[in-house]
Amino acid sequence: GLPVPYGSFIEPSEMEIVDSVLRYNRVSGEVETYSLDGGKFLGSSDRCLVGRNIASASRSYARSGRVVFDDRLVAFVYNFWDENAKSRYPEHILNIKSKKELQRRQDLMALTDASIAVILHDEKCGTYQHDDSASAANRSSDDLMKIVTTINKLSSSNKGRKQLSVKSLEEVSVAIQLLMILNQSKQDHPTTDTVSITLEKFIRKRCPEITLFTSEEHYDGESFESQLRIANWKGPELSHAMHRWKQVYGNEVHRTWKNRAFIVATGMILAVAGSILRGSK
Repeated sequence: GLPVPYGSFIEPSEMEIVDSVLRYNRVSGEVETYSLDGGKFLGSSDRCLVGRNIASASRSYARSGRVVFDDRLVAFVYNFWDENAKSRYPEHILNIKSKKELQRRQDLMALTDASIAVILHDEKCGTYQHDDSASAANRSSDDLMKIVTTINKLSSSNKGRKQLSVKSLEEVSVAIQLLMILNQSKQDHPTTDTVSITLEKFIRKRCPEITLFTSEEHYDGESFESQLRIANWKGPELSHAMHRWKQVYGNEVHRTWKNRAFIVATGMILAVAGSILRGSK
């Protein structure tokens, strides 16, 4: 093809790896390359690293105010003949996301994916059935540790981010499950609005980066609401969700026994949930 400066041109077919992040694939159980705009996994994590190298070259080229194109001929004309080509062919100018923006998106998805994996693991392994045996606990703990270790590696370059613990991940996932169940009950029990707000505050206090609802998505399908719907998640019985939340609540009260507002709010959750349970009988 025509000779163009390094970084001034990117093949359209390469843009999906340029705008990609590393993401945990719950189907394969591996970290893979994920296209943000395409909304799909592209295979090995090596592809994301290739995309980062391409993006780095283009950012360096564009640092002096130059523009990057997705058409080699236009890039050639712009660099060696007529700089006004950028005005005549704006549809061929590429916007290269910054490293910071891509890392932030990777961190956001990582936390959501980790919690989703815990919830779906609970469903798969029968944790909803009050299986408190030592073997079940050990099996679950081993699987969760693998997930958390993977997620922390994805976020390791973000020095300001607190590393995720298995315990924190489990507790947040318990609250999310109850939140999603109560949201499904809103039509029959309007009072759950206040309760849902309380649960949401608990979740966001623990994990401010988390993407809970479809309305918060920057990219299709990245939220809890969307992913649980795609996974056809049924969720535990409300009584079991409440049983697990009471355990989390007890731990939280032990840690923050002076926080009366939290205790009052959680008491409200238990009362409303009890009302829903009675009404469903």
